[in-house]
Amino acid sequence: MIFIKVLSKKKQLIFVSIFTIILVAFYMQPTFMIDESFTVGMIGHGYKSILELTALDVHPPLYYVALKTYLGIFTFWTSNMFIKVFFARIFSVICSIITFHYLYRLVSYLGFKYNKYILWLFFLLMPTVLGNSEQFTNIRMYAFSMMLIAIEVYYLVMYIYFRPSKKYFTIFTLSAILSFYTNYFSAIVAGTYLFIFFIDCIIERKSRKAVNVFISGCIFLLCAIPYVPVVLKQLSLAHGGRMWVMDIDKYIISLLKYSKFIIIFIIPFILLYSKLDKVFKKLYFYSFIVLLVNMFLLIKGLIVMHYLAPSYFIFIFLSINLCIFFYKQTQNKKYNFILIIPLFILISSFGKSFYQQVTNYDIPSIKFISEFNKWEKSDKDTLKTNFINYKTWGEERDQNAIYLQSINKRISNKYYMNSYDYLGNGNDKLFRSIFWNVDHYYKKK
Repeated sequence: MIFIKVLSKKKQLIFVSIFTIILVAFYMQPTFMIDESFTVGMIGHGYKSILELTALDVHPPLYYVALKTYLGIFTFWTSNMFIKVFFARIFSVICSIITFHYLYRLVSYLGFKYNKYILWLFFLLMPTVLGNSEQFTNIRMYAFSMMLIAIEVYYLVMYIYFRPSKKYFTIFTLSAILSFYTNYFSAIVAGTYLFIFFIDCIIERKSRKAVNVFISGCIFLLCAIPYVPVVLKQLSLAHGGRMWVMDIDKYIISLLKYSKFIIIFIIPFILLYSKLDKVFKKLYFYSFIVLLVNMFLLIKGLIVMHYLAPSYFIFIFLSINLCIFFYKQTQNKKYNFILIIPLFILISSFGKSFYQQVTNYDIPSIKFISEFNKWEKSDKDTLKTNFINYKTWGEERDQNAIYLQSINKRISNKYYMNSYDYLGNGNDKLFRSIFWNVDHYYKKK
């Protein structure tokens, strides 16, 4: 990081741009990670079908609609699945850049005007703390959710503490509503922020702003009402089948890892509390509460940790700025050893994640492309696919099915989709629609 600071602004931009392009390139593989094939299969349907099929799933439709529209604009000229997957990952990259833009603007207003290139490099490493470094390029709704929450929080803070306007009110209300129709955990995060800032306005006796934030919350809830029947249907399907959950031992270990990281960041916050800006202290504390609420809900459902992203990202980004402030402000240098721990975790997490990315996805992608070329050259319309065995059995099966759809070929392997006995809550209609080219759909009796 010191190396970057001694460069001129132009050289800093060039260095960071090259580093970003190289890093992101490693996460642009054609092979699918968990659930990505489901996304690609979903957006292969028309808009009306997407609304119908998502009602059978556990996610709202907005991300799928947005991604389908985006790909319709930028990939209308090709049917090549590899190109479509590349542009789909670019969509998540764009959402991530917008997220950084708003978070950087937010901390700048709060007095943390640090080098944006250094902050961007830290931002690139942030997903590795969650063990999901692919979130910037993942073909799922996580980057999209983070973007909406970042926009909501930015305009909420600006509206309440700096420049109240109807424009800001409209934007943070709309962002909250869109979060509901993107992911239900994001909806809870968005609603929790509205509720906390409403309470803050009451405590600070900002009665007019309190009323407006309350109105925003009411609009948020009213806009969710039309979709309540669908949510109830999704819940009934979820309870009627088996939802994929993380093994409880792995879940507890992951949760403890995140909790330790949170505690480490709390230490400089406590030590520097008297020197911090009042608004920053509030936002940091509120973000911490939102994160705890999100973690509690994940504990109750034993759901995968991806769903922590919208709340975790805000807290971690604020914490990184806090650590830089701590380093600059602390006169007693012996306290700086506190920063070694989060820095070590960040770098080690990145190293582990990067190694897994290369070995599990990048190198095997070469084998997959070779296998796909064989499928494409085959004269048969129905194939018995061979498994490369470079990742989990479920990921490889659904990936093969989606790629074969792009060249109008079917799969004849007996019991090929038995993995979807429990994925999709055992919903036969949903997965027959997504993986329509699988001849032998095995359903356990």
